[in-house]
Amino acid sequence: GCDSHLPSQTPSTAPRPVPVPSPQLSQARTLLIQGNHRRAADLYRQTLNSHPGSVPAYIGLAQASLRLGDFPAAIAACTTGLKRNSTSLVLFNSLAAAYSGTGRYALAIETLEQCLHHHPDFDLGHVNIGGMYGKLGHYQEAEKHLLIARRLNPDNPVTHRRLGELFLKTERPDSALSEFSTALITHPSSETLYYLRGQALERTGRQLEALQDYQRAHSLDPGFAE
Repeated sequence: GCDSHLPSQTPSTAPRPVPVPSPQLSQARTLLIQGNHRRAADLYRQTLNSHPGSVPAYIGLAQASLRLGDFPAAIAACTTGLKRNSTSLVLFNSLAAAYSGTGRYALAIETLEQCLHHHPDFDLGHVNIGGMYGKLGHYQEAEKHLLIARRLNPDNPVTHRRLGELFLKTERPDSALSEFSTALITHPSSETLYYLRGQALERTGRQLEALQDYQRAHSLDPGFAE
């Protein structure tokens, strides 16, 4: 078998690794949660200046940069971080989001495919790649990934919404209606879901029920739909 323990070293030759200061990372993470994205990004950069191998700092910097809309910085943080950890779910997903934010959907898809190669059961990856394929009009590929995501996590309302939108685009309003109704079970306060279900009902000829859903959407957000 393999021994997971390192051979002992004398004090004179043993390396002295300098750990990443966890209080600094914790402070940056707190700033990120609080919405102070610019200060969080600065703190993550300071951490990386002194600890260039810190994958959590690359992840934090990528997330802060995404929220700032600084897609080049997010891409740089993700690509460098992936050199340190080539299977990081968060870095793959953040990199795909950065490519998507700049309209480079083909690169986003390629990134997510790499992610799914390492993590085939990552349901959010299938949801996101399905969304990318849908934006490109590749509905068959989009549906394949969204159905996998639904199987992996049947309670995710985002997956049901994406499937419903896809079924509307491909003229399957009955299937769309089923997906929107399922999503509303776990997310009953979504005006968007009521509006989308209203569209599905309207296309199946159920005008009165469609009107009721449009009215529910309007009551949840008066500025959303009349």
